[in-house]
Amino acid sequence: MKKIVVIPARLNSTRLPNKVLLDLGGKSVVQRVYQQCKKAKNIDDVYIATDSMEVERNCLNFTDNIIITDKNHQSGTDIIAEAIINI
Repeated sequence: MKKIVVIPARLNSTRLPNKVLLDLGGKSVVQRVYQQCKKAKNIDDVYIATDSMEVERNCLNFTDNIIITDKNHQSGTDIIAEAIINI
């Protein structure tokens, strides 16, 4: 069985909008999360699931593993559920 990580990266978070694109020492939050996930043992691949073209553009600087999801999801779990159907 293939083991994957799916990072939900919603741009319009209610608690901290644009959080995934915040710059932390020259890298976006989503890039730092992606890079840490890639270090995990026994993982076949890492994907970023987003509903934002802006997040997609940022992510294309470090990966092609991006899945565009519907904007109407209520939670990160819903985003992941849609994303895994498309992998």
